[in-house]
Amino acid sequence: MPGYIIHLTAANFFLNSLPYSHPLNQPKAKNAFLVGNLLPDTVKDKFHSHFRSPDTLQEIVQYPILQKFLDKYQGLLSDPSVQGYLFHLYTDYRFFTEYMPRIVRYTDSSGRETTKKDDIVWAEIQKTKKKIKVTDFFSEDYYYGDYTRMNTWLVVNYRLPVQLDTNVQNPGIEEVCYSDISEILEELKPYLLMPPEAADHLAVFNRKELLDYIHFIANPKELKKVID
Repeated sequence: MPGYIIHLTAANFFLNSLPYSHPLNQPKAKNAFLVGNLLPDTVKDKFHSHFRSPDTLQEIVQYPILQKFLDKYQGLLSDPSVQGYLFHLYTDYRFFTEYMPRIVRYTDSSGRETTKKDDIVWAEIQKTKKKIKVTDFFSEDYYYGDYTRMNTWLVVNYRLPVQLDTNVQNPGIEEVCYSDISEILEELKPYLLMPPEAADHLAVFNRKELLDYIHFIANPKELKKVID
C-alpha cells in the first residue's frame, strides 16, 4: 500500500512533462493513465502483475522485466491505461535497479555484501550508516514507514489526484482486475491521515534526493531509453 502515492507522484511528474496538447493530458486519458499506473500493485502476488523473472526469485529485490510486458501487450499500447501500467513497471525497474542501492546495503552474517534473500542478515541504511535486521528494514519503522510519512506531504505539495474515475475499461490486461481500483482508492484514505510534517522525519530516504531522482526518470526521454 505505501507505494501508491509515490507512484502517483511519478505519474504526475511524467504527465506534467508532456506538452499541454499531448493526448495523455486530455482529462479522460489522463484519468485512465493514472488508474493504469496504480493497477500493478492491486494484487497480493505481484510476481505476475509486475512481469518479474523466475531468475530473480532468490534476490532481495525483484524488478519488472519490461520486455515481457511489451512482448505480450504491444498491441494494446495505444490505450492510456496500458501506458500507465507500463509506466509503473518502468519506474519500479529504474528505482530498484538504480536508486535502491543508494539507500541500503545488504550484508550476510560475516559482513559480506550480498543480494541473496536467504543470506542477508543486515541492512545498512546509507543515510545514517545504521545497521539493522533486514526484517526491520522492510517495516513501518523504516522503509515502508517512510512512504507512509511522505504520503500526505506529497499529495498536498504536488496536488495529487487521489479521487479518480474508476470506470476505466480493461482492454485486455490479464494480470489484474480493473474493478479492484475502487477498493484501493478507499484503502488509501487512512494513509492520508498522517500530518504533512511527518515527511520531515524520514528514517531511510532523503526526501529531496528521492524526489529529484523520480523527477529525473519521469519524462519521455528517459522512458524511451529503456523501452525502445
